[in-house]
Amino acid sequence: MRRGILIIILLIPILLSGQQNQQLFQMHYLGESNFLNPAVQSECKWFVGIPVLSSIHFNYANSGFTYKQLISNTSDSTYTMNIDRVVDRLGWRTLIETELHTTLLALGHKRDDYYFTFSIIEKNNLPFTFSKDMFRLAWEGNSPFEGQEASLRGSSAFAMHYREYALGVSRQNRDGNFWGIKGKLLFGKLNLSAPKSNISLYTDENTFDLTLDGEMRVNISAPLIIEHNNGQLTDYYYDESISITDILFNRKNLGLAFDFGFIHQLNKDITLSGSVLDVGFIRWRSNLNNISVEEYYTYQGILVDSGNIISSIVDSIYSDFTNKPYFTLLPAKLYFGAEYHVNEKLEAKGLISAVAYRTKFSPALTLSADYNPFGHFHLVASYSVMYRSLKNAGLGFSIGREPLQFYMISDNVLGMIWPLSARNINLRFGLNINLGCKEKENKPKGLSSVQGYCPVYEKEKERRKRKASWKKKKRR
Repeated sequence: MRRGILIIILLIPILLSGQQNQQLFQMHYLGESNFLNPAVQSECKWFVGIPVLSSIHFNYANSGFTYKQLISNTSDSTYTMNIDRVVDRLGWRTLIETELHTTLLALGHKRDDYYFTFSIIEKNNLPFTFSKDMFRLAWEGNSPFEGQEASLRGSSAFAMHYREYALGVSRQNRDGNFWGIKGKLLFGKLNLSAPKSNISLYTDENTFDLTLDGEMRVNISAPLIIEHNNGQLTDYYYDESISITDILFNRKNLGLAFDFGFIHQLNKDITLSGSVLDVGFIRWRSNLNNISVEEYYTYQGILVDSGNIISSIVDSIYSDFTNKPYFTLLPAKLYFGAEYHVNEKLEAKGLISAVAYRTKFSPALTLSADYNPFGHFHLVASYSVMYRSLKNAGLGFSIGREPLQFYMISDNVLGMIWPLSARNINLRFGLNINLGCKEKENKPKGLSSVQGYCPVYEKEKERRKRKASWKKKKRR
């Protein structure tokens, strides 16, 4: 029962709920696109994200295998695990991640050339990486590694739940380009951080003795009590003195992060944009447990099954247990996109993105088309190469602008239809309020929807208008 409670605590980021925002990044007519590029400005004077409903984002991804590749059912309604098939498909290192982001509040206000934003977002992230040898060792035991080394290097876990308060500003300069920056104050709630391990396991081909060599560290900030004696783990269980309310309103784990972005009108048909997100950290100071292992150890004994390997080694090695504060870096995200104005109703777009975890750099490539058949209705279709998969077809739409705007986006709609056969399941939707929107009439042909009209021309026209008005007043 205690172990079940522990698992639930560590999987809170999943239960409440990496790189999935491919289409949203270039949908600049949505206020939420400012989350991915702080340079984006709304066309309306006021943007209000309806609390909780303005943006709900869920993402699951697996760069190694799908559920159906791992488990299949036979004609007699039994299930079999296709371990050999999955092992053949695995790369040297596999990434599995889950995300759930809920926007509690989002505001935007446009004033002259400036656009100010404020948001509060609840974020739950759980990326996990493991080596190919670790997967084989867990399922097949150590027999395939007789006389050789099984490497667990590159395996890591990074479960985190935190609340983000973000304040941003975007400015349009005289050349019509946009630049934006956003500062974020972070409050960590739960964390399990197992940074990159450097462990290998050698099996002697004659005696079958196991030799463990390397080091590993696990940091935990959660309501968890760990008991130990002489460097040996004896028990662990949930700390019932800490309530859910205590966790949700915990302000002891402070962090900072920054976003940077730009939008550049290359010519009348091409617009470039890019951003770097979540450059920052959280310092964890509450409900702490640190476990570190650094030794060379040989286990001599009979291992009955593969599950006995891990438990036997863990029960035998010496660990160092402390309760010290620690830092975690946020997974930084990078975006670079290009947009080509085909005609008044259609725009073609391309995007390169990546997320950098401690031990894994996960890139993605997306090609999309944004079709605006009438009014304030946009239909977006995309194709992405990501998570070592070519089967990622996305769809999205946005309808309305003032006062209400609704949107729904999936970077892999196939995953929503056939989740057991997909490496990626992704969905974002929300409802916004926009006020003070100006209709842009006489839009010059050949200009991107990012700008909507020639900013240099409009600013010069406004400057001349103010100058003429000033001269008129002076003559009076």
